Amino acid sequence: MASAFLDVDSVLSGAYAAENIIAAAAAAHLLGLSLHEIAQGIGTVPLPAQRFNRRDVPGWTVIDDTYNANPLSSGRMIEAAAELARERDFVCVMGEMLELGDVAEKEHVELGRTLARSGAQAVFWAGGHAHDVEAGLRAQGFAGLFAPCASPEAFGAALAAWEEGRGPGREGLAIFKGSRGNRLERFVNLFMERHCHAV
Repeated sequence: MASAFLDVDSVLSGAYAAENIIAAAAAAHLLGLSLHEIAQGIGTVPLPAQRFNRRDVPGWTVIDDTYNANPLSSGRMIEAAAELARERDFVCVMGEMLELGDVAEKEHVELGRTLARSGAQAVFWAGGHAHDVEAGLRAQGFAGLFAPCASPEAFGAALAAWEEGRGPGREGLAIFKGSRGNRLERFVNLFMERHCHAV
């Protein structure tokens, strides 16, 4: 059986995206679509709102993945965003992962470890389990800012204070990710407004 190679462009990034794209391409191939049709579909597929939605504002790329969160999706999104950040400042605005029951403490500590390994310079946190996330961060040697934020306004103040210490002209990438109960889209909107009006 002959093998086929397919180069595609996608707005998605990271290993999780590669796995999903390969699965979708294989299913499309089995259904009889041509390689051209598959590549075109992958390159033009619109992403749902709040699902790795990438937007640019002056000085920043913003990844809005605020639809929901669990341990697997949070880890994968952090990895993908860190890959996109490269040499830019990397900021994670995260919210509590809800409905984890007896494993909630353990999973939030592990999330802290994942955040520390990502190379983030700052982590802003909304919701419960802040102590567990911080414990994971510190256990992994995180030396950046960890700022629990009880509201969008508290986030705005903490962000402004952190940004005052940044070098002038630095580019950044910020990812927003958390369970629906955190309503992190409010934090995204505040961030977008702040940076759109900064020019």
